[in-house]
Amino acid sequence: MPLGDSITEITCWRALVWDQLAAAGLADKVQYVGSQNSNPQNCKPTTANWDQHHEGHSGWLAINIANNYLTNWLKSTPADIVMFMLGTNDVFQGKSVNDIIASYTKMVGIMRAANPKTKIIVGHSILNVPSQPPSVNIFLTEAAGRPRHPPLHGLQQQHRGAQRAHPRLGQGS
Repeated sequence: MPLGDSITEITCWRALVWDQLAAAGLADKVQYVGSQNSNPQNCKPTTANWDQHHEGHSGWLAINIANNYLTNWLKSTPADIVMFMLGTNDVFQGKSVNDIIASYTKMVGIMRAANPKTKIIVGHSILNVPSQPPSVNIFLTEAAGRPRHPPLHGLQQQHRGAQRAHPRLGQGS
């Protein structure tokens, strides 16, 4: 399940990951899931017939997805792997790092409740926002897998375990 905001809905990373899956001989073994089935940017992967399902919702906040939507999405379209990139809109709406981390924690709990073996991939952040306070840019850096903020590092350590997905499969790979 590709899960996120506009970065998931309207950019081409889903198509690029699909190409990586096809190159690894996995396209016939993987199905993207989600209530959305769209390609608004007309992305053109090298692989024909790529799966366009996702849960990318432009402008949506991680906090709202965690509190109002994710449980039902996972009931309707169960997922073994969730690739998510969220928090950008939360930052621009003035949400605190701790609020965003709390929503990540809640989402991990919802994913694990839906399927205890769910593999979770947190996408690399693509932002460094000069107008934002240093704590926000630290959060964005940590979302890319380089933890420097104790709450996010704690979240990673708490939920890290034997059920880990390939660490390089995703945006920017």
